[in-house]
Parts: sequence; structure tokens; C-alpha cells
Amino acid sequence: MSETATEKKYELRRLNASDIFMMSKILSSIGIREFRKCFDSENIGELVKGTKTEDAAAKVGVAVMFDIAGIVLDNLPSCEKYVYAFLANLSELKADEIAALPMAEFAEMVVDVIKKEDFRDFMKVVSRSFK
Repeated sequence: MSETATEKKYELRRLNASDIFMMSKILSSIGIREFRKCFDSENIGELVKGTKTEDAAAKVGVAVMFDIAGIVLDNLPSCEKYVYAFLANLSELKADEIAALPMAEFAEMVVDVIKKEDFRDFMKVVSRSFK
């Protein structure tokens, strides 16, 4: 019997307090501290100089998004083992099984974690510390 697109090889458990430590390690490894540089007022000022107000927001948004994506991509290899360990801890799979998943299934698993209500709650708490 072939596996359909809706069948998953894993089930994700609910996040709990012990997951904070691995999530913090991943966020730290991914370069979250570097994100502040993306919002540097001097850089943003140069970017929008001579731009209409309505166009400036879009221009800044795109520039910041690309800066953050660059930081994440530069640092992604440093958190690979932490991501596999985290996902293994949330599912019934082992870290090496997660590493061997086809890219689409791996991406779907990551998206499933991000969509979890308890993950969003954690990110809200983390984001408050940047205000």
C-alpha cells in the first residue's frame, strides 16, 4: 500500500517546559542576536532616503526580510544536530531517521512544529524580550 500525501510517519507530542532549552539552543545557534542589526536605524534611514512614505515601509520590510534570511542561512549548519534532536524528541522518530527524511517531509515536519499553538505561545514570550 502506498503512502498518501496526508499520511505522516510521525506524530508530534505537545511541547513542554523541557523543550525550552533545546529551542533556545536552536535560536541562539541560528543567530537570533544578529537580527537586531537588521533593524539598525542608520541602515534603515539610508535605505528609505528620498522614498515616499508608503513605498518606504515595503522597501524596509523586504530589506529586513532578506537580511534575516541571510543570517538564518549563514547559521543554519551550526544548528543542524539540535534541530534533528529537537524533532526526534517531539516525535517517535530518531534523529538519524529525521536526517534521512526526504526534503519535503522534513520541511512539512518543521512547519507542523511551527504551527503548533504551544510553539506560537513560546515565540510570543521570546519576542517580548526584544521589546
